[in-house]
Amino acid sequence: MAHWKFKNITYLSVGDRKSLIYKRVTSLFKKAQKLSNLCDVQIGIPIFSSDEVLLWPSETEAREKVQWYLSLLEFERMNNLVLNESLLIKIVKDREERIKKLEQKYEDKKMELLFNEVLEDKSTHQLDVEELKGLIKLCALKKAKVVEWERQFHEYDQPIEGNANNVGEKNDGGPKIYYD
Repeated sequence: MAHWKFKNITYLSVGDRKSLIYKRVTSLFKKAQKLSNLCDVQIGIPIFSSDEVLLWPSETEAREKVQWYLSLLEFERMNNLVLNESLLIKIVKDREERIKKLEQKYEDKKMELLFNEVLEDKSTHQLDVEELKGLIKLCALKKAKVVEWERQFHEYDQPIEGNANNVGEKNDGGPKIYYD
């Protein structure tokens, strides 16, 4: 993507200013044409200046588009606005959820670092109440993980039951193939 060069228009001469505005307006019209073709939407652009009014694509087509839009029922006009509003609400909710997840991840990492410091002989008397609560929560989570690992280990280590030929074999978790 090209780097945009912004010029301070106030220091340009009148002729340079008009040529710069002309270039930007033609670029805007080209982009509007591409957007209209790609998205199959009707676009009209009015540009007001002190001495003239520019309408794109033409004055008659712009008037037709405005008349068509005004002829729509208010419900149909509001439908597109509601869709845009609902999209923005969805984006905000997604970002809020992502922020909450990042905050939770930050707190978890902070508690793990604190836990490691306590294991390396940091005194628990130096911790405040919130840090102690976080450590208790982290210890409960670690204990739950250990219990789950222990359950999985015992489940994996149980001998296979039901077939006299397989007594004493360990359950390796894979499919059992029996040969006749």
